[in-house]
Amino acid sequence: MGYGIHHCLGSRLALMQLQIILEGFLAVFPSYEVLAERDYIRSNFVGAMKHLPIRLNR
Repeated sequence: MGYGIHHCLGSRLALMQLQIILEGFLAVFPSYEVLAERDYIRSNFVGAMKHLPIRLNR
């Protein structure tokens, strides 16, 4: 997202889209179980998960 002059103009739109996607996903799969520890991407530029094994329950 950045700060100051480097703030991403589309960050609010991206957060809104993510909220809509997660709300829809959880409406279909209201219950889930995390099966293992999450694995992060090693990067100086991106802070993100690489793997998060889950089991979806309806």
